[in-house]
Amino acid sequence: MSEPAPQILLAGPLFVGVILKWALLGALVIQIYDYQAYFRRTDRTAIRILVHFVGAVEIVQAVLVSHTTWSHLVENWGKPNGLLTAAWSGTYIPILNGIAAGSVQGFFAWRIWLFESKSVGRLSSALIVLTATIQLAGAIWVAVEFTHASRNIARIDLIESAAETWLAGSFVCDVIITVSMVLILVSARRKTQSSNTLSLLNKLIISTIETGAITAFLALIQLVLYKVHPNNYLHVAIEFILGQVYSNVLVAALNGRRHRDTGQDTAAFHTTIKFRNETELNRIAQVDLPGVEADGANGATGGPTSSSNSTSCLPRDVVFSKFPEDSPHDARHHDLDSKVHSV
Repeated sequence: MSEPAPQILLAGPLFVGVILKWALLGALVIQIYDYQAYFRRTDRTAIRILVHFVGAVEIVQAVLVSHTTWSHLVENWGKPNGLLTAAWSGTYIPILNGIAAGSVQGFFAWRIWLFESKSVGRLSSALIVLTATIQLAGAIWVAVEFTHASRNIARIDLIESAAETWLAGSFVCDVIITVSMVLILVSARRKTQSSNTLSLLNKLIISTIETGAITAFLALIQLVLYKVHPNNYLHVAIEFILGQVYSNVLVAALNGRRHRDTGQDTAAFHTTIKFRNETELNRIAQVDLPGVEADGANGATGGPTSSSNSTSCLPRDVVFSKFPEDSPHDARHHDLDSKVHSV
């Protein structure tokens, strides 16, 4: 057993952690609302279930975090060693963190599996699933050992191995995800000649590094704080929000597709990946594009149908030469661009 820290290092991190938890939960609710508004009819059922699952996990965890903080700062305030023993709700916080993190990490493993069909992608996905499983097992192990320690911070050395497994597993898993995605996107960038696709790939690379760095950095910071200051609650402030950040990253990554879809460059990109040649684009444009007369309309007025006239309303930035009909690399570019858009 070791000496407890001053009360300010016990109460302060709990107060800051619960505020950050509810702030991030509010941001998650807004992101889920946006996701529902734009993607509930287009995304596959499994993704929609995942989004709502992590949202439910974070709501439950927010309640447990609030109960733990209330128990420390209100019910046990002023009692001898009142801040040293956690409430029953504190046992389940690491488990929910592990579930949220594992769900998000599994999603990115599936994403890599779909994007890269070669052995490198398969190996990366397998490693991600393995490390995600290890960190989840470590989180459950932390809860078990914390119970054996009677939820007393003075005996926190009993959970050292479990905490290291959990946090190190999260950090390694996030690093693997980030490195794998960046390597795949860089490889895809070398295979395309479309400026619009290159621009989108560059944005995806930056987004991947940013989101991967956030979760990996938090897991590393919590591990360092636990190792350096095991007798206070500085690391608990990070524990309160670690799973929340994973959930926010997931929904933000899904909603990021909408922002890419509304850009001018991406509008041209969508046109090129959907229609491989000018003949097909003209045929679809006559029926679907607003402001363009369809064949039936021309026939009703008795005028001849002209493909050159039917494309007069198309935007100038649609470049048909990106995918010429007789190009031997047409199918390859189309497949690559379609995969990029799905990321």
